[in-house]
Amino acid sequence: NPDTLSLNERLYAASMEKDLTKKQAIYAAIVADENVESDWRSYNNLAILQINNYIAEGNHADLESGMKNLEKAAAISPNNGIILNNTAIAQFLSGDVDAAMNTDNKKNDKA
Repeated sequence: NPDTLSLNERLYAASMEKDLTKKQAIYAAIVADENVESDWRSYNNLAILQINNYIAEGNHADLESGMKNLEKAAAISPNNGIILNNTAIAQFLSGDVDAAMNTDNKKNDKA
């Protein structure tokens, strides 16, 4: 029962899951859990899977969902280099090259 696992155990389970649909479901369940929704890693990882879906299938809704989850991750952990990197990629994929470059510069300023 996933509800009995700690956050780190659930994140580990998601990282070990090979099926991307199941992996996405695990992260979605984590971000829906009020007890652990303040952890940026789940939002970030869910966003990456959504962006991957966008790249594979071209569905803009996946990219938009990914960007929203990156915004949530950034709200929890501002100036996090991992989140900034992924945000810059999402912005680039959405066609906003200027925003992507600005975000990438923020990441580099923090390094």
